Amino acid sequence: MEYMSGGTLSDEIRRRGGRLDESLIKLYTYQILQGLDYLHGKGLAHCDIKSQNILVGEEGVKIADLGCAKLVRRVDWIEDEDLYEWDAASKISGTPAFMAPEVARGEQQGVEADVWALGCTIIEMATGGGPWPELNDPASALYHIGYRNCLPELPSWLSEEGKDFLSMCLKRDSKERWTAKELVGHRFVQVLESHLGQYEAQKTSPSGVLDRDLWDLLELSESNSSSSNEEVQLDVSFLSSAAKERIKVLIGSGDTFSCLPCTPDWGWSSDDNDDWFTVRSNDFEEDPVLDSTTSTSFDSIFHEQGEIVYPHYLMKCRLIIIILLNLLVQILVVKQVLL
Repeated sequence: MEYMSGGTLSDEIRRRGGRLDESLIKLYTYQILQGLDYLHGKGLAHCDIKSQNILVGEEGVKIADLGCAKLVRRVDWIEDEDLYEWDAASKISGTPAFMAPEVARGEQQGVEADVWALGCTIIEMATGGGPWPELNDPASALYHIGYRNCLPELPSWLSEEGKDFLSMCLKRDSKERWTAKELVGHRFVQVLESHLGQYEAQKTSPSGVLDRDLWDLLELSESNSSSSNEEVQLDVSFLSSAAKERIKVLIGSGDTFSCLPCTPDWGWSSDDNDDWFTVRSNDFEEDPVLDSTTSTSFDSIFHEQGEIVYPHYLMKCRLIIIILLNLLVQILVVKQVLL
């Protein structure tokens, strides 16, 4: 598995002070679109696009966490429009704050919902918050998104091209939403195509945290071999010490981490099963602490707890109860006024 040194896109947003510059938003959006276009071309809907499921590396970003992904069947080819209509699977899954209106209503969840979620993720990159910051209750949010004719507020500081791009993503009618393939050609990200190759050529992405020195060594071997026909004998004794130095940097060897040993104990004991430790977990009980700046935000509730999965009937029952409660409140208010 490739090593993505930047963590999640959510981590990157926090590192950069709560929002990203538009140039970086363009780059990340373009790369997410490329990933979505590939998935959708294979008949897959991701169903949970958000900053927590986008990983940041030296070459940009990549889509991760396909735990909610589903295969959707292509049911009808529209020749004039050069696209497929999709048969969305019946089970609804994902993070409620990023759900499209048709998903919140429990109707369908196809590739169009990924485009809506991308729009919500762009808002997250631009503001540091979720698309619905005023909502903090999951059930109310599903009702708000699904049944009220409203849209997330667009970041005011974005360029007109950026706002237009978002408006193409955030269409309440899924049939009016642009596809990932269409959005790749939008002028908001189109300018990147001529520069992206040069950007990627300047970057390298190791597949592990310790292998860069080995790559450098292999490059040296190739250059030496091309200039001489003699067999090159390479001294690799320094690799172990280089690996230790990289581990020290990763675990922290300064005063802040003075309570930690400089290097872990790599000794293997067949009698002891306690040598293993958890690096990261999505289990809420193991890591219950959420970021304080988003602890009251509806979307943050689901970032570390995992995604919810609702069958259609359960989703509709919850929404019917909410609608009935709203009607009851309105009746009581009218009755109180009349009295």
